[in-house]
Amino acid sequence: MKKKSLFDQNPHLKGNKTYSRDLKINVLSSMAIEGVRKAAEKALTAAPKSIKA
Repeated sequence: MKKKSLFDQNPHLKGNKTYSRDLKINVLSSMAIEGVRKAAEKALTAAPKSIKA
C-alpha cells in the first residue's frame, strides 16, 4: 500500500510554500516550548539553593 503524503492527508496544505511555512512554525514552536521547559527546570533546581542562602 502506498503511503499517503502530508498533502494527501491534509487538504489545507495546498501549496509547497504553505507547507514549508507551517512546518517552520511547528518546528519553531516546538523549540520555544522546549526552551521554556528547560528554563523552568533550571529555575526550579536553582530555587532551593537561593532560598537556603
